[in-house]
Amino acid sequence: MSKPAKPFDPQSIQQSINKQSWLVLGLVAIGIVLDVWQGNSQYVVSKNLLAGSVLGWVSQIIFAKISLSKSGYQQRRQIVHRFYQAHMAKWVLTIIGFALIFLLLKPLNALAVFAGYLALQISYIIITSQKSG
Repeated sequence: MSKPAKPFDPQSIQQSINKQSWLVLGLVAIGIVLDVWQGNSQYVVSKNLLAGSVLGWVSQIIFAKISLSKSGYQQRRQIVHRFYQAHMAKWVLTIIGFALIFLLLKPLNALAVFAGYLALQISYIIITSQKSG
């Protein structure tokens, strides 16, 4: 027997995304420590971690803003449509963001860019799974 879905709380999701700004700050701090330890005066690791994590964070904010703009049973078709629009916007932003990072960020440390991006994606999965569980 299935249970009805829990009431949807967009405020809670927005607060979760806002908490991730602390993760971005933490990643940059880790990058600075690594750069200082390696004697890198250009702060390559921290800049690249920042670029990847900000890309992940902004894409999640855009997804949330688009997908959470409608609610209620009466607008169920618009909600599904908004969800697909949000996914498309997130992927387009992510692809363009990675292209710009790889073209403009010099010196580039691709591993740090992807590590920053993946850290934000994994934290979002963890946060949302805790909210739904």
